[in-house]
Amino acid sequence: MNNKLFKLVCLGSFLTSFAYGVMLTLPLFLTDTLKLSLVMSSEIISMGIIGVVASILSIPYVLKSVSTNVIAAMGALIYAFAIALILYTGGVFLYIAGLLLGAGWGIIYTLGPIMVSSTSDTAELSRHFMFISAFNMLGAGLSPVIVKTLLDYNIAIEYMFLFAVLLSLLAGGIFFNVTLSNKQNSVKLSILPVMKTIVTSNAVIPLIMVFLGACIYISMMNFQFVFAKEKNLNFSIFYISYTFSLLFARFFLAKFILKLSQQLAMIGLLFIMLIALCLFLVTTNNIFYIVPSSLLGISYGLVYPLIQTQMVKDIDAEKRSIYLTIFSLSYFIGVFGYPYLFSLGLDSGGVLGSFFVLISLCVLDIVFACLLYKKNLPNKS
Repeated sequence: MNNKLFKLVCLGSFLTSFAYGVMLTLPLFLTDTLKLSLVMSSEIISMGIIGVVASILSIPYVLKSVSTNVIAAMGALIYAFAIALILYTGGVFLYIAGLLLGAGWGIIYTLGPIMVSSTSDTAELSRHFMFISAFNMLGAGLSPVIVKTLLDYNIAIEYMFLFAVLLSLLAGGIFFNVTLSNKQNSVKLSILPVMKTIVTSNAVIPLIMVFLGACIYISMMNFQFVFAKEKNLNFSIFYISYTFSLLFARFFLAKFILKLSQQLAMIGLLFIMLIALCLFLVTTNNIFYIVPSSLLGISYGLVYPLIQTQMVKDIDAEKRSIYLTIFSLSYFIGVFGYPYLFSLGLDSGGVLGSFFVLISLCVLDIVFACLLYKKNLPNKS
């Protein structure tokens, strides 16, 4: 991929992910500032599933007549508008904002990998996905820490939301300048026929796996302040440990992981994730808090791009964009759909009960990883 274009994609992704990271504190804003219930705040966030499904399903059709960079820029502008609605409106407009947050982030998060994969060789996919994912997670992980720091100094969270609006607008301008050739932007496949092909092939397994992983990821990111409050911990420690261990994993450990069998690596990483979730249950102080947070960052940071690669590794280059679109759809159904279910679990079973559900989802993810490994074994008959 053109080095300048790749840097622009990474920069735009970082800025929008930083704005996304600020929105990870949205439950805190809705409950503490607007005095809404945790369940109601989760309902607002879960409205994003409508926006994300609508936007992602429309991407393959819009790409036939509009260039990738323009759609990505539009996604950033939609995201900025959604945050502005949260800041300056209320009532039903908060639900509309939740819907638009899903639409905007769904477009951006889907188009980034498509822009990268459209000019990447198959051998480079995992490495390039690692890099783009690292920049996404860098912004998402650091911004909640900054929000917490500002709150400690009695600075209103609204200022960070306004900053997120400005970053999204800037990212829109950056994406607008990432121009690819018409051939790279062309999409000739419709999403429904490809979906039917996927559900009857091995590609359905990474599709399920990314959904399960998204449920775990978003629960830990969106509701960490609830867990920290329950345990009398500083949730900034989680975000710092998680983010920097994830970046360390993707920039330094990835090259060793990529030399291994990717199916076996996924199984091992998911077991590390399982251990991390179990350790959270016995965390009692801020020092020990670093351990499960770091393990979660390493495991999720490495396993996500590996699952993403499994989705498209045997797919022709011209078909990758549609497969990645469907992959993003599955991811976002988990990201925007599961928080409401998790909040209901918190209400009925508390932190302990909700964590046991997450542990069960992780075990199920391991089962599917083992199934994928078995299906990729050479036939000895």
